[in-house]
Amino acid sequence: MTVHTESAETRPVPPGDVFATVRRHQSPGLALGYKMIGSGAYAVTLLGHRHPRVVEAVGHQLGVQPTSSRALANPTVAAFVSRLAARFGAPYDHVWLGSDGADAVETATKLARVVTGRDRILAVEGAFHGKTLGALALTWNPVFRRGLGGVLAPTTHLDPTDPAAVARQLPAGRRLGRSFGARLGAVAAGHPDLVFDVRGAGLMWGLELRTAAVAGGVLTGLAERGVLVSPCLSAPRTIRLLPPMVLCDADLDHAMTALDGALDAARPLLEPVEPAEPAKPAPAAESRRDG
Repeated sequence: MTVHTESAETRPVPPGDVFATVRRHQSPGLALGYKMIGSGAYAVTLLGHRHPRVVEAVGHQLGVQPTSSRALANPTVAAFVSRLAARFGAPYDHVWLGSDGADAVETATKLARVVTGRDRILAVEGAFHGKTLGALALTWNPVFRRGLGGVLAPTTHLDPTDPAAVARQLPAGRRLGRSFGARLGAVAAGHPDLVFDVRGAGLMWGLELRTAAVAGGVLTGLAERGVLVSPCLSAPRTIRLLPPMVLCDADLDHAMTALDGALDAARPLLEPVEPAEPAKPAPAAESRRDG
């Protein structure tokens, strides 16, 4: 049997001494001894302080399984993530639980760098993302980052009032534009009877079809295949393609396959050109004889 003895460090502080203890060991400004509305604490106290049901649930969990471990199944965690995944549904049916906001920022940053294969991070001037080593790279205030430049992830902080700053910082957007244009031209070249012209640059392209009916059919066919494009009201034979900057190679493949299929499906809408009828020969002049 284990016997626990209380020392001066472990004995509970008497209620009347709580504020004095906080003032002495923490900060004089954090415990003033009067009631306050809990509108801070980073939204941790959404249910207020010491809500009876919260206190009861915490006490129950401490009595059942006081620690959370990946090695031991935790039915409370399992029930929570199951309900969360069911609420959002696919593709958001995988749940990761972190300890705080900086933990979440670091995990998101790791995923982005692994998936894209790029190291540099874009963040916004004035933003705060945490002070742990990974999240600190995104935090803008140089006071927090001073002396740590050599160990922080390379980060560019952009002016939040300048939307074009992102485009200027993303050479990948230019590469995507060139790739998209080349792929679009290749698909169009396979349908010379339907496509009249391909024009554009960067991430703004126009596909001009032979007729407005074909353009409407291609637009509808793309939507049926999971690709949304825009019509051009001032030029009904043209559809506009404006791919997002985050388009990945798999998405680009899907879009071009969908376009190829939509063009094939729209071919019956192409009005056949009636061949010109041969000119009828003029009737031969009949000779008239005087009787």
